[in-house]
Amino acid sequence: MQLTRSGKDRAAVLSPSGQYVAFIRKSSKPADYPAENPNGYSQDELLADQIWVVDLSMRKERLLVEDQAADEPAKAISHIEDNSLKFSLDGKKLYFIISAWVTSGAVHAVSLDGSGERFVTAGNSVDVVPSGGEYRGHLIVRQHRYFIGGGSYDWLWLFDPDGKEIAPVGEEIKQSQAGYFGLPVEKAVSEIDNGHESFMKGIQAYQQMDYDVAISFFREALEILDIDPVKAGERNKKLQADIAKNPKTKDGKDRSVAFFKDWLDSYYYLGLAYAKKGDEKAAFEQVATLKIIGRSDYADTLESEIKQISLGRKVQF
Repeated sequence: MQLTRSGKDRAAVLSPSGQYVAFIRKSSKPADYPAENPNGYSQDELLADQIWVVDLSMRKERLLVEDQAADEPAKAISHIEDNSLKFSLDGKKLYFIISAWVTSGAVHAVSLDGSGERFVTAGNSVDVVPSGGEYRGHLIVRQHRYFIGGGSYDWLWLFDPDGKEIAPVGEEIKQSQAGYFGLPVEKAVSEIDNGHESFMKGIQAYQQMDYDVAISFFREALEILDIDPVKAGERNKKLQADIAKNPKTKDGKDRSVAFFKDWLDSYYYLGLAYAKKGDEKAAFEQVATLKIIGRSDYADTLESEIKQISLGRKVQF
């Protein structure tokens, strides 16, 4: 269903009630870029953005947020970020992000009647919490901040609707947090990525012959991947659903291949690390686990490696 015909509209979002659609429209006025040199922008991109609303019950559109110049970057509405329009849960307020500073945008809010347009906080992304108990209706905002003494980082923070900081959320939203806040799984960084990171740290420690640290990271990787060998089939169904929605890892690798490789390799190298420490019982437990999983190829190779390590230790003594 086509609601507008200007050819200058984008990033439409539907209100919770289904009555209104908010969208971004290019105005006829040039944009004011307080922090960016406009060279390199297309002629269309040099025009300022506005926010419009369509009342679906009457098929009538109206201007909600007009572009405006200002000396303060946080108040100059020139470019509105795509995918940043988010309705409050009651549908009476709309949040959006404008280009402001070199490293950060500015989160704004406006009532649906057009009143009360204001700056909320600095941020490069914003989501409204649909559940989460007392935090229902609060905002999760990604902010660029600076360490004391130099350096910077990006982190997610929880804010109340008025822009008061509540607490840090984390570098990414984990799947467990996504469930708590009621956010889509797509908003969560996959546990597969976290497991891969722990596995690679384990490999680094193993190569440095720091076997206690290696064991810790391999066990952490397996805990994150949350695999019970006996119930692997049931768990794999859930993981396959996650893989289907998020087919690539952060570094662009096939997530299904990365998951199964990290899972099996974690058991394999965990066994090697135990063997290097001289804990043959724990080492052979990993062999048994790999056999339960049904990967005799991994199990046989690991068993052979453990025996060679054990023999080498005896020769040394």
